[in-house]
Amino acid sequence: MAFQTIFYTKPAGQIINVVPNKYIRSQWEKLRFCPGYKANEVAFLYFPALIPISPETFHIQFAEKTLAPCLVDASGMPMFYPDRRQKFIDTKSKYGTIIIELNDGVGDYLIQVAVIMAAELKYPETKFYCKVNPSFQGVLALCPDIKLFTYYKTLSLDPKQCGTIVLNGSLVTDPRGGHYGKASLYGLFVNLPFVPYNTRLIPPADFDQGFTDFTRDIGLREDGHNVIFHFRSKDWEQKSWEISKAFELASMIKEVYDCTIYYLGSPMDWSCSDPDMVNLTGTTTWLQTVYLLTKASKIFCIDSAVLHLCKALGIQCFRLWGFSHPWNILGEAPGPMDICDSYEKSETRIKEITPLRVFKKAFPEIRPLVNLVYDPAHNLSHDASQEMIFKYFQEHPPTNRLLVDVGAFGKFSSNTFALLEQGWKGLLIEADPAKMNRIKQEFADLDVDIINITIGEAPGKLPFYLHTVDAHHSLVKEWTPETMGTKQITVNVLPLHQVLQDKKIPKDFDLLSIDTEGMDEKIMKVFLENGSFRPKLIVTEDQAYEDGPGLFARYGYLFIGKSELHTHGNLLFSRDD
Repeated sequence: MAFQTIFYTKPAGQIINVVPNKYIRSQWEKLRFCPGYKANEVAFLYFPALIPISPETFHIQFAEKTLAPCLVDASGMPMFYPDRRQKFIDTKSKYGTIIIELNDGVGDYLIQVAVIMAAELKYPETKFYCKVNPSFQGVLALCPDIKLFTYYKTLSLDPKQCGTIVLNGSLVTDPRGGHYGKASLYGLFVNLPFVPYNTRLIPPADFDQGFTDFTRDIGLREDGHNVIFHFRSKDWEQKSWEISKAFELASMIKEVYDCTIYYLGSPMDWSCSDPDMVNLTGTTTWLQTVYLLTKASKIFCIDSAVLHLCKALGIQCFRLWGFSHPWNILGEAPGPMDICDSYEKSETRIKEITPLRVFKKAFPEIRPLVNLVYDPAHNLSHDASQEMIFKYFQEHPPTNRLLVDVGAFGKFSSNTFALLEQGWKGLLIEADPAKMNRIKQEFADLDVDIINITIGEAPGKLPFYLHTVDAHHSLVKEWTPETMGTKQITVNVLPLHQVLQDKKIPKDFDLLSIDTEGMDEKIMKVFLENGSFRPKLIVTEDQAYEDGPGLFARYGYLFIGKSELHTHGNLLFSRDD
């Protein structure tokens, strides 16, 4: 018997039939083994036949929508890697000593060490030794909770009385989903459903004495102002950060912090030089890396060796996440030093993490001065508005780098996101409550205050009309009738000047961008007539006005351009001072 086909009910995961060596090729064939059920009520999966499966002792567990259903036993133990699990069970029953061979890089080694520590607690009658790559032995020797395997004779072991198993590397995500970290995934190899990632590295008291020459050669600072960068991981582009962004981050840090920045990695990561960084790629041993981390004041890294070394050493670091996530790697929630877009899932595009976002994590009290440079490839507004805004502030330096965006909508089609990326502070106002989660994720770690309120002419409650295109939702029922939907919600309404007063926005803030789907003219009349706020630049939708230039001229604003000349676009008005 090579495999088993397991048929189960979709809602409950109850196993209703197990058939050996049967490939299912049609809905009809599936129902032949599930009498009394409809096609949409049952599903099936294939499972290796090393472990006999019965409906009485097993069931199907459903994890996240993106993960396959999981076969578990009565205790909840998932039946992943059944051949490796069975090998451990057989080895343990035959030998009193087991040598566990670790695999992959330093990060996985440290995770796998946690599995051995958990196995020693669970199976006290068995002795466990770690077999590691010689280049990693110095680091693993700093762990007080394991025994390293060297030679049978050295350890007085009889090879005939010792079993061996291998913890295969390169695993990433636990198929069970949820908050299982990578240590729990490796734990399945030794029949453990959950393993905490609690590996420790404790350098000896005289550890520093072995690095005198290294300290001198790299110019390590005695005042502790040593900063470490590590931003690449083999060829995993979804986990790596570009060297150009490291250059930019280094420049920003050196402007405000007197330090020496060291860039770690493999020789392939960086082969040139930069005045703001010391290139140590391919030149340090793992023990030298450990020593460097203990002497650093700030550490910036991705999910790779440096991150795991810091965790084991008890050293804080700023961690950039992409393809992976704190939950599925570390088994812990994102913390204040983690840079990721989602609390639960691996949804961060690491290439979109900006140097400014990282800088602000490390130096939240400092807003670096950034010269505005318009990048056409990074134009997020749906027309020429972003380019015109950048050009204006290049020619008219901002007063306080503060903006207000009414109708924030999200990152894409935003007139303000690119400014926020370059260090501006913003108040984002969005009427639609359904867009709030998206806006909070897309503007994460930017210096913004995001509020859900509808801007109108006067305080009160009004119907908010929902369209088939969510960018057209409006207080104006007849706005874009071609996309008019059938639903509406009731929203709280406040005039703009009242919201800005409540938020203590300065009267002369730099930019107001407003797009309220048909309400711009009414809102701006109230704003300019009743309030004392006079933003330096105003960007507003032209469709909402009968005579936009005439209205703004009455309040001291000059019409300076339109983002689209031949179609509807945005009008730009500059304060005439």
